[in-house]
Parts: sequence; C-alpha cells; structure tokens
Amino acid sequence: MPARDRYADLTERILYLRTIPLVASLSQPVLKIVANAARDETFAPGEYLMREGRPVDSLHLILSGRVTMTRKGKLVGTLYPPHSVGLLDVLARGDGSCDAMADDLTTSLAIDAEALMEMMEDHFELLRAVVRYLCEGMLVEMKALPAGALGSRLAGELFDIPDRELDLVERMVFLRRLTGFRAANLNSIAMLARHVSEVRCPAGERFWSIGDAANLNLFVMRGTVRCTAADGRVWSAGPGNAIGGIEGVAHQPRWYSLEAETDFVGLWLAVASFERVLDDDFGLAQTFIGNVSGQLVSIMERRAVLAKSMPPPRPSGSSS
Repeated sequence: MPARDRYADLTERILYLRTIPLVASLSQPVLKIVANAARDETFAPGEYLMREGRPVDSLHLILSGRVTMTRKGKLVGTLYPPHSVGLLDVLARGDGSCDAMADDLTTSLAIDAEALMEMMEDHFELLRAVVRYLCEGMLVEMKALPAGALGSRLAGELFDIPDRELDLVERMVFLRRLTGFRAANLNSIAMLARHVSEVRCPAGERFWSIGDAANLNLFVMRGTVRCTAADGRVWSAGPGNAIGGIEGVAHQPRWYSLEAETDFVGLWLAVASFERVLDDDFGLAQTFIGNVSGQLVSIMERRAVLAKSMPPPRPSGSSS
C-alpha cells in the first residue's frame, strides 16, 4: 500500500509514531494529539523539504524515500525512514541549517513548528520527551568532542561571591545571570533558588565518579572543577557553568569524574527540581530547548566545515 494512502488513516499514523523513539513513550491520548497535528506530504525527486538559511516552518518525519542533506554545498549525509528533517532547527528557532532534498519520491508526516510548540506547552509529557531526546543527543556529541573543545565550552566568567553563605536573594541574582536562566520569570528563579544547596570545599574534593547516578546538577560560582573521562581526556570548567545536568536529564550515568581544581564555591540543584520548573515555566523550557538544539546544530556545522560525514543514527532516532 502506498505510504501516502496508508498514513492518511489516524490509527496507522499512531502506529507509525510508536516506531519513533522521540514520541514512542507518550501516552495514547497525547500520541493521538500529535498524530492529529501531522499531515501527509509528498516530495518529487529534486524537491526540498528544508532550505539552508531559510525559515523552517515544519518538521518532517520521513515515511518513505531518501533525503540528501548538504550544508554549504558539502554532503552531510543521507536520511531514510524513520529519521526526521528540521526538528533541531525548529526547536532552536533558527533558519534551516541544511538543504534537505528528496532523492526519489519521498513522503513524510509534517508537523507545523507553531503546532509543535503549542503541544509542548500544553502537554508536559511531550515537552519532557523532547528535552530528554535533546539531552541524549547532546550527550552523544559531548562524549565525542576532544578535551580542548569541551574545555572551551566551559571557560567561565568572573562572579563576585562573598566569603559567607549566600542568602536567597543573592542566589537568585547569581542564577539570573546564567545564560540558561536569563529568560526565566522571577517566580521560576525564586523556586530554583529555594531548591539549591550551597557547597564550599577545598581543592581536591571529589563530587562524583564515573558510573555514579546523575541526579544532581552543579553550578560553578567560584573556582574551577576538573573533569576526567575514562579515556584520559581532561578538561576544566569555570564560574557560570552548569555541570552534569545533561546526563541527568538524559537519565544516563556519569561518564567522567569531577573534582575541585581550586578552592570551590557552587550550588547543587536536583535534576528533578529543574524538570519541575520547566513544567511551570514554558519560557524557560523554550530557552533550554533552544540552547541545546542550537549547540547540536553548531556541532553539525563544524562537521560540515571539516567535511566529515554524519554519525550513525542514535538509539533515540536521529534528526536534522
């Protein structure tokens, strides 16, 4: 049966969505909402699903066919079902990072970008699935980066931290200065500030080891921390950085050990508390999603500059 006819039926769409790891775990009612928001689209050979540098109005879940991805004229890779096109660009709220062209007759389930955002705002179950998917993808990419690139991401900046425990207002001021929380409303900042706990320790203090459960996020306020991976890579993180949250949201164990490189001041935040705040503040959730998506797109762009091909599909399902 042709894909266009088959997936015009709502039940068939739901069954197909169950094969997409991003949404496979959603409850039946929410999955039905996503299926209802999708529409059938067909692309002839040579037609584009997405254009580099142009607004991305929809994401496409590929049902059949083959899509070639190029960036700045260089081949990035080829996508087949059940990959998707445009998800990262939609979530990053940026223009298309690639040209995505149908190589042969290609069909997709398309979801409008605005509709996706509305569904995430209305259904935390979907928002949580998207956040976890992005963190899983980011974790894969981080593990593949050289130590120099990991360290350059976490260089840090100077903060004026008093030599005493911070009060609630001072914790709020610090959190609000962090890039990821600048768009958060004051209620969310206050909630986060009430859930954090301060840590002060000397150089050499161990925070976690490889394989430990990742249920806490560490904000660096003063000093630096040293990260050591199992393969010997070592990099540092300075003030203003959040360490360990990505693997926590991805529900993955620690993949590097962490210890204080200097005398240290920071804040612990439970990953579960962070997720609750995302549920209460969709603006903050959008900012977090946009930041992680943008970082993933940037990594892909660096690969294109180096003329490297796309990595194999991730277990969670690859997307452009």
